[in-house]
Amino acid sequence: MKLNKFLKESSIYIVLSFIQKGLSFLLVPFYTVFLSPHEFGLVNQVIALHSIYILIISFSLNEAIAKGIMNDESEGKKKVRMNIVLLNFGLVLFGTLILLIFKPWLYSNLLKEANDAIIYCSIVIVASTPIFFIYQKFLRMIGEPMRYARTMIAFIVLQVLFSVVYIYLFDLGSLGYMLAIASVSSLFGCYSYFKLAVFDKSFISLSEIKQHFTYSLKLIPHSISGWGMNGFTNYALGKLGQLASVGILNAINIVGVLINVVSKSILDALQPWIYTQLKEKEKNHHKIKQIVNLLCGLMVGIGIFIIMFDEFFLKIALPEKYYEGIIYAPFLVLNSVILAMGSMTVYVIYYFDSKVKYVSISTLTGAVINIILGYILIKNYEIIGAITSLVITNFIITIIKSYISSRIIKLPYNMYDLYAVITGTAFAVHLYPEYKPYVCILSLIYLGIKLFLLAKRLNYEQQ
Repeated sequence: MKLNKFLKESSIYIVLSFIQKGLSFLLVPFYTVFLSPHEFGLVNQVIALHSIYILIISFSLNEAIAKGIMNDESEGKKKVRMNIVLLNFGLVLFGTLILLIFKPWLYSNLLKEANDAIIYCSIVIVASTPIFFIYQKFLRMIGEPMRYARTMIAFIVLQVLFSVVYIYLFDLGSLGYMLAIASVSSLFGCYSYFKLAVFDKSFISLSEIKQHFTYSLKLIPHSISGWGMNGFTNYALGKLGQLASVGILNAINIVGVLINVVSKSILDALQPWIYTQLKEKEKNHHKIKQIVNLLCGLMVGIGIFIIMFDEFFLKIALPEKYYEGIIYAPFLVLNSVILAMGSMTVYVIYYFDSKVKYVSISTLTGAVINIILGYILIKNYEIIGAITSLVITNFIITIIKSYISSRIIKLPYNMYDLYAVITGTAFAVHLYPEYKPYVCILSLIYLGIKLFLLAKRLNYEQQ
């Protein structure tokens, strides 16, 4: 895949993600108007718990299909599709039975305020989400951004409609929120099976199923450990603090929506591009380094821009009952930027079967630190303690991933100035809010010069 194609696909994904996230963003103010911080916190705590079940049942098969289709020459990538779907279906069936049989221990005892209706909605979401993850990854890896976009936009539009019906018209509160997600998840789960399944037994290969299973098994610790970040934080904050704190934290965290939109959009196109670069005989690892540096600089620039207008933005988007959390916004932006920077380097590691274990090691290390640090800080400081733990942990994970990735391409990324700029800006703005415009403008000027020089150098090397 040429660099121009990567840039073109990235721009398509960015535009489409803005539409998708724009619709999704409208739901947050909608939820916060009709749900109290306590109700919003309860739903986010349920989601935090079932997220780990989704990660386990998903078994990282979305990454297995990404790797598999690079080597699958069959028409429509039918062989890899068939074997991934079979493996997924077996895992989902087994996992769902476990959740139903052990519901009192896996749900009821852990979520005292969640009734059975909310729990059953959660189980439906867990069962139908993994195949949709796989279908999304499949569309991105075969270079079908428009099909991907239509699917995602339809998903969000239906969630908006179901949310309006269940929460506004039927006034179901927290249950309405869960019903909306469960309804859409089940519809698109069935749709994903229909689009991916191949009813031809000649494509079934036990050896390939075993190969996908082995590759995914190496990533499972990474997936589960990833829950030790936001999932654990939401759950622990609700248990050790108040459910209202969970609601406020998740409401204020919409300041990271633009960072998530751009980073996710770029990553959708970046993964196949990096895989192609690493697969070519004449490998140009210097180009990978330059692109990663450029993209990380862009993430930092967007983060600083959001910090400059975070209070204005949040007071428009949220009702007054959530305003007390605005002071935490700069650090939530910092957390999102650091997370995005780590993601930019990770696909180099994903490409090599022998290196995948290091992704799990880095995330597992971070998860352990976040659980220990989070327990101590949340218990004593609630929201700010939770955010502090997340920021420290994501810093550690990002640095480890960047180091391993740089060792693979044998080139250092040298992004220390970017870490310093976004961290310094967040702290300076929090400590001296009266100087916010000056601090942000100076940081943006520095980043503008850096990005200009990086782009100029990359353009020169392309000629």
